[in-house]
Amino acid sequence: MTAMAAAGVRRLVVVSNSGMHPEGDGWFTRLVVKPLLIRMLREGYADMGEMERRVIESGLDWTIVRPPKLNDGRHTGRIASETRGNVRGSFTISRADLADYVLRAAADPELTRMAVSIAKG
Repeated sequence: MTAMAAAGVRRLVVVSNSGMHPEGDGWFTRLVVKPLLIRMLREGYADMGEMERRVIESGLDWTIVRPPKLNDGRHTGRIASETRGNVRGSFTISRADLADYVLRAAADPELTRMAVSIAKG
């Protein structure tokens, strides 16, 4: 981010995860599944939480993309997104669809300084 600022590059899109964010989840996921995930993956989630904090504080034109569990499925182009919490009812997305979304997000000024949860649509 320091090098980006020095070079005058403003746009940054990063991939985090929806697992450490309970907003928008149903009660079972929020109260049972997420606490278990957070406990089991605490070091990785701590790293991603720190990354998100630094990105938000960077002053760059950032977008944080928060997918759920990734799989090796094919590209479908069916991607649900939510900016006010996690996508409900969908717990996976293919790496190909994630890549598709990241490329589109980089070119979408409406997603500047937003965290977006995505999942298979």
